[in-house]
Amino acid sequence: MNYRVEFTPKSDSQMLKLRAFDQRRITVGIRDQLLAEPDVGTKNRKCLGYNVTTAFEFIPPLWELRIGSCRVFYEVDVSAQLVTIHSVLLKSGNLTTQEILDEDNTG
Repeated sequence: MNYRVEFTPKSDSQMLKLRAFDQRRITVGIRDQLLAEPDVGTKNRKCLGYNVTTAFEFIPPLWELRIGSCRVFYEVDVSAQLVTIHSVLLKSGNLTTQEILDEDNTG
């Protein structure tokens, strides 16, 4: 069964700031990775757990999808078959996931 994907206003504005190439790549990655079984870990998708500090509110657990140098942070509502995209960020350097989220908190 396919999940619906919704972007929050914040993630929408973050997507619009990216290059068209990155926007297409992320859109394809979301379609390929999150429409079926978004709550199953893979090579590019992992559960960050319950104790993550973010600039946005979410219902734990929080998930991360890696698409090249971009990171998509999302939550899954299994009963509603809904994936909510909270943040789309570029990963720079050798930052950890929490450091990327902390940069989002300040930026």
